[in-house]
Amino acid sequence: MNHPTAETFLKDVDNHKLHVLRDDGVYRHLELTQGYFEMRFEIITWPNYLCISGDMGCYVFSRCEDMFQFFRRTELSINADYWSEKVQSECTSNGLKKFDITQVHERLDYYLECFKEDFDADGEEYADSIAAATESVNDFKAKREYSEFDAVIHLDNWDVDNAGGMSLDDFWDGGFETFTYSFIWCCYAIVWAIQQYDALERKEAA
Repeated sequence: MNHPTAETFLKDVDNHKLHVLRDDGVYRHLELTQGYFEMRFEIITWPNYLCISGDMGCYVFSRCEDMFQFFRRTELSINADYWSEKVQSECTSNGLKKFDITQVHERLDYYLECFKEDFDADGEEYADSIAAATESVNDFKAKREYSEFDAVIHLDNWDVDNAGGMSLDDFWDGGFETFTYSFIWCCYAIVWAIQQYDALERKEAA
């Protein structure tokens, strides 16, 4: 799954403007928009909480009294793994994580390479087994529309004999989820919004 990067995010918000609707200590309400709803978002903070909502999703975080201190960065960088542990409420439509079929494909490729390494690379007697395993893996990967349910059903019924003896023992260990596009985008949005807020504060102070 492709995720937004700092560079792609900045293109998304190139024309966004900051509107400070409330600024009372840790009670804040920011709106960032380019004048219409596309990728518009708001950030609201109160003691120990920060909520981001808008066109790209809604997430509530909790970590410390002033959440701007928690998310403040000089660079446009994020720590999605750590920040996800602070999520108190996640977007009902986009969520925090979702099944990623590309990770299943990568794990299958890994199992296939391990299977090949178990044989003598020059052993012609193993060529049929390797070919059968390769074909089984490629057949699965060709069905890119597999949902999580489809993938589990198919791989739990993996035909070891048809795959040349290649098994999928412990295949599901570790899971196959990745952060949603929405969550990563919102993480960048929080950092960037705070940077805009800080810049405005410095400008007004000057």
